[in-house]
Amino acid sequence: MRIEPPTEAERDAVGSALLRAADDLWISPDRPLARALFVMRAGLVARELVDELVRADRSRHDLTYTDIGAAFGITAQSAHHRFARHGFLRT
Repeated sequence: MRIEPPTEAERDAVGSALLRAADDLWISPDRPLARALFVMRAGLVARELVDELVRADRSRHDLTYTDIGAAFGITAQSAHHRFARHGFLRT
């Protein structure tokens, strides 16, 4: 399994939401690269959110790292490395 690319509707919705967030934070389109840098930082926030959501779903649905790895198209070992909290070794 692999992660599918975003649909056109997802791309439009997320792009619009990011630009609205930039406006809400007063990130000016007149400042060179300001919005592009904001979107890059938003990507870091999105990655952190993915990690939190995976951990929550792992607990809620009793998922293994094999399950998670299959969903993300990575090995169970890679899933454990990315999503396990330090000291949290449930497999």
